[in-house]
Amino acid sequence: MARMVPVAFAGNGVCSPGSVISRECPGESPDPAVAAHQTECANIVRDPRKRKCPGGGADAGRNGSGVEAIDCHNTSREYLHRHRHSLPRSGVKSLCPRGVGGPARIISQTDFPIQIVNPTSTINAARQQIGVGGFRTSARAKELVMQVLDSNRITSGPMMSRFETEIAGLHGCRFGLMSNSGTSALQIALAALKETHGWADGDEVIVPALTFVATANVVLYNSMVPVFVDVEADHYTLDPAQLERRITPRTRAIMPVHIGGMPCEMDPILAVAARHGLRIIEDSAETMFAKYRGRPVGSFGDVGCFSTYAAHIITTGVGGLCTTDDAELLVMMKSIMNHGRDSIYIRIDDDAGMSGADLFQVADRRFSFVRLGHSFRATEMEAALGVAQLEEKDEHWARRQRTATRYLSALSSLDGRLQLPTMRSDTDHAFMFFPLVITDPSLSRASAIRFLEERGVETRYLLPLINQPVYRAMFGNLDAEYPVAARLNDTAFYVGCHPEMSDDDADYVIECLQTFFSEHR
Repeated sequence: MARMVPVAFAGNGVCSPGSVISRECPGESPDPAVAAHQTECANIVRDPRKRKCPGGGADAGRNGSGVEAIDCHNTSREYLHRHRHSLPRSGVKSLCPRGVGGPARIISQTDFPIQIVNPTSTINAARQQIGVGGFRTSARAKELVMQVLDSNRITSGPMMSRFETEIAGLHGCRFGLMSNSGTSALQIALAALKETHGWADGDEVIVPALTFVATANVVLYNSMVPVFVDVEADHYTLDPAQLERRITPRTRAIMPVHIGGMPCEMDPILAVAARHGLRIIEDSAETMFAKYRGRPVGSFGDVGCFSTYAAHIITTGVGGLCTTDDAELLVMMKSIMNHGRDSIYIRIDDDAGMSGADLFQVADRRFSFVRLGHSFRATEMEAALGVAQLEEKDEHWARRQRTATRYLSALSSLDGRLQLPTMRSDTDHAFMFFPLVITDPSLSRASAIRFLEERGVETRYLLPLINQPVYRAMFGNLDAEYPVAARLNDTAFYVGCHPEMSDDDADYVIECLQTFFSEHR
C-alpha cells in the first residue's frame, strides 16, 4: 500500500503564511467550523517534523522542505485513506468529501501526486475501497500465462491438468476437474449423481438456509427440490441437529456448504447420510485447504466443488473445480461439462498416439453427444493463473490468518454488541472473508453498512438465501421455520480479509468499526 506522506497546507485565510501546521495548530480561521475542520486535516500529518505553511492561496509554492503546498483545508485523513491506492499514479482526479470553504485542490505531494477538485461534490464513484477481495498479478502468473500463449493452445491442456492434479492432491482426492465456475462445478456434480443413481425429477436435496444462491439454484436447474435446513448461530454452517427431521422418502443428497472458510461439522452430517443412504456434495466454493479434524475439505463427499472466482481463496477470474475419488463419476462430469459429448473424446489430445481402428473409433464418435450437457469449460489461461497462485498459497494463507487475528484481537472489546467469528475445535478457518453480526438490539445493520461504505470499507451481506425475492416467490416467507438464518439475514455482514490487505488496511477497518460503535452508544 502506498505510504501516507506529510503534507503542508496553505489556505484561503485558514492558515497564515509561515504558521506551523501540526496536530496542535489547526490554523487561524475565525470561523469555528473551519478551524475544527482544519484540525481534522492537520491530523493527517504523519511525519513528526512540523511543516511550515507557505500561505498565499492559489499562488502557494514549495515550502522549502520538499513538500509542495496543498491549497485545501478540506482534505481529511479519511479521504486520503480512501484514495490511498491511487496515490502512486499521477493525474488521478477525485472529489473532496468535505464541504467546508471554497475551491480546493492538492497541487502535489512529495512523490504521490493526486488532484482534488470541487470539495462540495460527492465522492467519485471510481474511488478505491478496502474491498472484500483482491487480486495481484504476479510475475510468475504473467510467466505462466505467456507460456500458454506461446504454446498456441488455450483449450484445456497440460496447464489445466497440472492445476487439477494439484488441487485434487491438496484436498485428499484422486481426481480434479476444472470448469468455468463453482456454480458449474455444483451443476455437473449433481447432474452426474442424478444420472448415475437414477434419481427422478422432484427428488430432494438438502441445502443450508444460509448460503450463496447458487447452492440452491443448481438443485432447481437439475429439476430437483431444495429442502432447507437452518444453520448454526456461531459458525453459520448447516446445523447437524436440524438435519434429520428434514429428511423424507424423496431425499437423495445433502449439500453442506463450508461458509467463508469455515468447514461444516462433518462427522454428524456423514453419520446422518450413512444412516439414510444419502450422497454428499460438498459446496466448498468459499473454502480451500482448510481441514476438519485433520481431513481436508472436498474429500468428505462423493464430490467436492470449489470456486476460483474473484475474491475467493484462489482467484483465476472465472473458474471452478470438482474433486472426487470416483473415476466413473469423473468421466460423466467431463461429458456433462462438454455438451454431453461422448467421453471417448473430451480434450483435443485424447486421440494422441492412436492409429488404425482405434483412431477411427475416436474420429467416428468425437462428435457424438450421448446426454444433455453444458458448455462449462475453462481455458489454459485461467489454469495458469491458478497454478501461479498455488505457489503462493502458504503466504496467502498466513496473510489471511494475520488479518483475522488482528480483527479478533482489536474488536473483542465490542463483545455483546458485535459477534465475531468463532473457530470450531480441531478445525482450520480459511477466512475467505471476515463475518460480523450486529448483536446490539439498539443498532441496525443498515446503519453500520452505510457508515462503513461511506468510509471506503466494502461490505457484503452474509449470504442471505430464503429472503431472496425469487425464493420468497417460490417458497413463501420461511423466516419462522428457519429463525437463525432469518436473524442473520437481518444482522450479519462481512468485510475483507484477503492477502492483498495490508496491516494498515485492517487497522483502518477496525478503526471504522470502533468509531461506529463509539458514536452509537
